[in-house]
Amino acid sequence: MLSPAESRLLVHLIHTLDRPSDRLEISKAICGREWVYGDRTADVLVSRLRRRLAGSEAEIVTIHGLGYLLTAKPDA
Repeated sequence: MLSPAESRLLVHLIHTLDRPSDRLEISKAICGREWVYGDRTADVLVSRLRRRLAGSEAEIVTIHGLGYLLTAKPDA
């Protein structure tokens, strides 16, 4: 079961499937506040959600310099 913040993050990533979401955008969407330097809330939530998605067809990938993107796992 997802926490409320993890659920909000998943919904946000689903709504932004076509582009990566950066920490500022995630912080605003999930926490309702501006991201400040050193705030790791978005990173921690992404990490937790990644663990919850393990074994599913979805994954969260990091696009260096841009943010996080929800994608389908490539067929292995």
